[in-house]
Amino acid sequence: MKSKPKLVIAGAGNGKTTNMVEKIIESIPYLEPHRFLVAITYTNAATDSIKDKLSQRIKIPPNVFVGTTFAFFNKFLVIPYATLFPKIIRDKDGKIRKKTVALDKIFFDLDDKKLLEKLKSETTNWNKKSKLEKRKIEQNFINSLVKKGKIPFDKIASIASYLIVDNKVIKNIIGLRIQYLFVDEFQDASNQQFLVFEEMRKGKGTQIYLVGDAEQYISNWSIGCKKFEDIPIIKVKNKKSYLIDSDNRINHRSSDQIIQFINNFNTQQQQEAHFSTIDKKGVFYINQTDLKLITETFKDKTSVWEREDKFKRFYLGYENKQFDSVSNHLGLMKISNDSKKSHSSLSEILHIISKLSGCNQKQICEKYNLNIVQLRTYAIKLWKQNFDSFEEFIRFYTVDLNLEITDENGVDAIKQFELLQELKQHTTNTNHTEYTTSIHKSKGLEATCVLVVAQTNDELAKWLEKDHKKRTSIQYKKGGKEIKAFEDNYRLGFVAFSRAKMALYIACLQDLTDENIAKLLKLGVEIIPPLKQGIQQPLF
Repeated sequence: MKSKPKLVIAGAGNGKTTNMVEKIIESIPYLEPHRFLVAITYTNAATDSIKDKLSQRIKIPPNVFVGTTFAFFNKFLVIPYATLFPKIIRDKDGKIRKKTVALDKIFFDLDDKKLLEKLKSETTNWNKKSKLEKRKIEQNFINSLVKKGKIPFDKIASIASYLIVDNKVIKNIIGLRIQYLFVDEFQDASNQQFLVFEEMRKGKGTQIYLVGDAEQYISNWSIGCKKFEDIPIIKVKNKKSYLIDSDNRINHRSSDQIIQFINNFNTQQQQEAHFSTIDKKGVFYINQTDLKLITETFKDKTSVWEREDKFKRFYLGYENKQFDSVSNHLGLMKISNDSKKSHSSLSEILHIISKLSGCNQKQICEKYNLNIVQLRTYAIKLWKQNFDSFEEFIRFYTVDLNLEITDENGVDAIKQFELLQELKQHTTNTNHTEYTTSIHKSKGLEATCVLVVAQTNDELAKWLEKDHKKRTSIQYKKGGKEIKAFEDNYRLGFVAFSRAKMALYIACLQDLTDENIAKLLKLGVEIIPPLKQGIQQPLF
């Protein structure tokens, strides 16, 4: 008889992913040859981290799948079963209709701005429509795309959930096919994703191991919960059907000084540090609003750590483009952490070709009379070619490879070119030390020294808020009449701060308010002046 599924509650730097890898290795000798062990997480970088840790210890068997949640749903549910089992829907008037998915599928990122432009152009009196009417029109448009096999990434989880919930045959097949399911960063699971995991649990054919930390939940926009207590990881924590392990409070990543600081914001679990640094002040505020001077100060002050093993600096902000203005001077590399991408370089290039062509790989092969091996050869040629400009890229793609570029589905050729260049830089430069990304995409990662920059005082104030009730309670609009979901912006600071190992630096692009100055001082943060231009030797 299989044991109950297990949920491990572990804070930032607790080693939860490393421990999960140990459990995977322990399970592999018991893995039946015709079944799969699946290990999933929510970002591309976190997926690579799990694969790296596994490959350092063992040769990964072919029936061990490590990937993102989207990749898991696609491989095991959407691609094999979406066309076989249509969803039966009964309208309000009692009529029955089928919601089907085309055999050939194209997965793409639905651009909100372009979607709105499309809806406005095709809908009479759009601006006069109510919010509910606009939502229905948008949903009908997206459903029409899905029927044609054009599936937005945001719809993958809902398609996967109705496939396994509505069809006992599929649920039984999944139970027979997947022997072990390991889920990292479980706090990021949406309700629809959790439905899939729950159906697998109820099927009793799969052993399930979940790992997460509710305090690092920052996906409020997509999960569909109005209360912090309703997010899946909190609900599971209170279920008798799961074994709960929440005893380990040791943080192996960050220094004692950083742990003492982030414990102020942790509503779930107070942590203890595994080590301390010589410098007793590990958290600093750079009192400057000019981004170039902020980054100069950060780089100068953290130079003392550059001899540390695997030294890295992270430059984090709410938006991925926060440090674009200084990126070239600093030599910053953007971390591609998009959970919607495949983990392999070849798959990345094939995905770019599909986006440029506006069709999937099968359709590309039919259009150009290629087989899959030839198409992969094209991808390798694209990968090996060096481009000094976008124009060179277009010329090689359309002349040398003789492939067409279409604007269908809102394809942005420049964006695909930039993705290609980022991918090349990311995979060829293994000794890089300076990285930038959004706070959301930094989850699961760590760096020796971290700089976190808020754009406004309001944003910084939420990051520094100690009141646990404010950090988890429902937020009200003016008048207290309309309730909206609790804000995840409070926890963004916690996630960013907890990436740091030795030194954490905070800054804001606005002059500090008295309120924020008081908060920083009460939290024991040392406020330091920036470097003065012209005095220090330029760092870039």
